[in-house]
Amino acid sequence: MDGAEEWVQIESPCANVGNVSLQRLLELLGDMVCGGAVIVGDHVHVRSSMPLDDMNVAEFERPLQLVTFTADRLERDLIGGDRY
Repeated sequence: MDGAEEWVQIESPCANVGNVSLQRLLELLGDMVCGGAVIVGDHVHVRSSMPLDDMNVAEFERPLQLVTFTADRLERDLIGGDRY
């Protein structure tokens, strides 16, 4: 990226890296519309990014819901509950 535009990043933790199969996590993310998984410290996060130019609130709300709902679903499927 050349830094010519500002971006916003949405992310939500979903598991401790040492407590899940990263292969299984990535397989479960296969149906996600946008974003992906990253490791931040000891945790796996679901993350999505989008440019801020001309963005309105409605364009932000749906990706926010997708990221947080996906992270919650992964927590439930991988560790059996909501810890994050």
